[in-house]
Amino acid sequence: MHLRRTVAAAFAVAFSGFLRVGEFTYTASDLNRKDFHLRFLTRSSVSFSPTGDSVRIFLPYSKADPNRKGMPIILARSDDIFCPVKTLADYLHCVPALNGLPDRQAPLFYVPENLQGHGSPFTRGHVLRILIALLTHAGINPEGYNTHSFRRGAATWAELQGIPADRIQKLGRWKSDAYKAYIDTPDTQLFAFSRQLHGAVDPLSSLPSIITPEGTLSEGARPFQPLAGFLEYLQRAEPAL
Repeated sequence: MHLRRTVAAAFAVAFSGFLRVGEFTYTASDLNRKDFHLRFLTRSSVSFSPTGDSVRIFLPYSKADPNRKGMPIILARSDDIFCPVKTLADYLHCVPALNGLPDRQAPLFYVPENLQGHGSPFTRGHVLRILIALLTHAGINPEGYNTHSFRRGAATWAELQGIPADRIQKLGRWKSDAYKAYIDTPDTQLFAFSRQLHGAVDPLSSLPSIITPEGTLSEGARPFQPLAGFLEYLQRAEPAL
């Protein structure tokens, strides 16, 4: 149960916050650093709004912040299975800090090994193995997915939702238009553009619906929303991890 909560929160935050994998993972040697809290996310990095409609995560250091001034990431409540606010609140409430460390020193995420707070570091390798295992168990081909899929998926999904380019750049904390390299164009959209080239009146009408009548993501959208398959599975049943 603790692992399920950890994965749900970490992956929801990584996706919603356009996080680079190095911004929410760390190694065993990193954990021994006295300045860990100045370089990595800890439990004290998180603060929820009084109304519960958002969470503020202070990122102490990132690739886009060479001067280590830190930067805030604001995530809004979405009230769905991908909600970073609800999954993170549930995780922090139910999963104790690693080895009983104070919040200022306790890493935000770790791989729990029991219910008492013992566990191992949340490394890139762990993230990739869990990601592949969950995708496979949910019936999604893991080929092409990696630790960059959260950031890439967020940028692609944002564009599909019609979010303007300058806002995508701000959400992902890109200093230039390099974010464009992270956006994948769905085959269905390329097909629509080709139809437009050949004179289709309304090429986008051929695109599949993103949301099904049941309120879940359609199969056509899933390759561009890495949270979809396995978070739906996490909600339905215990994952086989």
